[in-house]
Amino acid sequence: MEIKSKALKIFCAVVETGSLLAASNKLGISPSAASRVLSQLEERIGIVLFDRGNKTLTLTSEGTEFYRVAMEAMRAWKVVEDYPTHRKRKRKLLRAAVLARHCSDVILPAIVKIFKRHEKDMRVTLDIHNGRDIYFSKYSHPFDIGFGTLLSEHDDMEKRVLAELPLRLVCSKNNPLSQKDVVSREDYAKENFILLSHDMRERKLCDLLLPPLEEDQIVGEISSTQVALRMVKRNAGVHITDS
Repeated sequence: MEIKSKALKIFCAVVETGSLLAASNKLGISPSAASRVLSQLEERIGIVLFDRGNKTLTLTSEGTEFYRVAMEAMRAWKVVEDYPTHRKRKRKLLRAAVLARHCSDVILPAIVKIFKRHEKDMRVTLDIHNGRDIYFSKYSHPFDIGFGTLLSEHDDMEKRVLAELPLRLVCSKNNPLSQKDVVSREDYAKENFILLSHDMRERKLCDLLLPPLEEDQIVGEISSTQVALRMVKRNAGVHITDS
């Protein structure tokens, strides 16, 4: 069976609306027809996309992975359908993805400078990406160029090191270390630490500056730098991050 854009459109609509009925109403088809198309799609690709329990549809882990690919395909298909319009536009589109932590101070000024230089023939879309891995932004918000501390080890992305951002020890104003401009590893060897989660790639960078830590010195492992910094502000410990 050939996979048609209609099947992907129904699948994405179910994911985005949260129910088969809502997706059917949105697309103007019957729920039974939508259900039949989803079953045929699952049979064609050989995976179960949804857990069907208690009259609800919940994406399986494989369904989540397929959704990223399907969404990218639907975006590309829309470009194909609208190609005559895109082709006539004077301004070409530059799609950029930026990790939120670097946007205001590092990347945004550079993008604005580039845009002003080419404002007559360029327009820009900017995806401010909060996730821990910019790689997956290419599925949810496809981009031409992305900026982040580190990118995942995927062969389908070309990676260039543009800059190495300095790392800093962050502590509360109540901590005596806050009076120092420069600290050594010995200065903070006995501090309590709030660390990033092990699955965050920034953690590997920060680990290079950590002293040998006792188990009770680690007061938290957090998946969000912003949350870690809020804990630091309340004097729960110190944290190493980029500037």
